[in-house]
Amino acid sequence: MRGLMQIVDLTHPFDSSIPVYPGDPSPQFRVLAEIGTAGYRLGEITTVLHAGTHIDAPGHMLGSGAAVADIPVERFVGRGVLIDVRRKARIDHDVLSGVEMRPGDVVLFMSGRSGQYRKPEYFHDGPVVTEACARALVAAGVSMLGIDFASPDRPPFPVHRILLEAGVPIVENLASLERLSHHPNFEIIALPVRLAAEAAPARVIARIIP
Repeated sequence: MRGLMQIVDLTHPFDSSIPVYPGDPSPQFRVLAEIGTAGYRLGEITTVLHAGTHIDAPGHMLGSGAAVADIPVERFVGRGVLIDVRRKARIDHDVLSGVEMRPGDVVLFMSGRSGQYRKPEYFHDGPVVTEACARALVAAGVSMLGIDFASPDRPPFPVHRILLEAGVPIVENLASLERLSHHPNFEIIALPVRLAAEAAPARVIARIIP
């Protein structure tokens, strides 16, 4: 059965050239030991936790909010619901009209911006999620929100606060959501590194359900 399983990788590759949120430092990779001299290779990485495909935990915005390590792992797995928000600068609650959302679902907003991920404009003029939309997602009992753009909102980050106060993690900088367009049934598995911190890099995949 494993040979028949179809997996879609929704994670951007992570290297020193990936784009970062304006003002954040780029990831730095350093070699501490090489096979030719030490008999093994040992590397070190220095990075902000909000680079690349990553998950924001409540502690990102809330003083007493949970760290990634505090969130039950079940929260990061759920039935996927893909919503096409291409050509929308403002993602309001009307995009949820007629969409079946069940408690525990992972809602994905597909803006199409992942194709601009390594271009300068990626972090500028992206779509924003409205507060009304965020509240509707919370009311529906969704497990997570995933987006293929940099952030669901702008300072002072009201949408972040609405979702994170409700315990809804946010997956940012997803890739290849378009590959899910023709698959009505899929499961999202978005596993972050179990860090005692406000965010963590994640490997996010979709498992297609026949």
